[in-house]
Amino acid sequence: MSCGSCAARIKKTLKAVDGVASAEVSLERREVLVRYAPGKVAPERIVSEINELGYKATLPKKEEPKAAPAGAATSDSRVKTTTIPVLGMACESCAETVTGLLREMPGVEEARVNLKGKEARVKYVEGKVTPERLAEEISAQGFQAGSPSTEGPK
Repeated sequence: MSCGSCAARIKKTLKAVDGVASAEVSLERREVLVRYAPGKVAPERIVSEINELGYKATLPKKEEPKAAPAGAATSDSRVKTTTIPVLGMACESCAETVTGLLREMPGVEEARVNLKGKEARVKYVEGKVTPERLAEEISAQGFQAGSPSTEGPK
């Protein structure tokens, strides 16, 4: 989803689905907000309609409960930061795609992609995901991911 035409196509398709009251597409956030009647249409059907147009859509992840309340002392010794070179990003939409796919991965706490610097910096929980797995996912999306370099706790 990279332009107004993409957004209009998604919106038109979803509004034609029985039970969908409205669909608002945000190119900047790369998301679609859909108001619908749960008794008439399931969220999975909405996702399927978007996917059939050739876009990758998923339902928002439910927040996992935190082990400790915000601000409580926790051990960050398993949180590491890796930097992954990323080639093949041509525009901000490409960078947003890489950022989004990294943020969706289990174990990723933060992901930032620098288009000009051609790299992704990712904070992740050691043991839940590896830098190599992050690079594999980037490559699976059609970009060229280089060898990750990892820093200790941050």
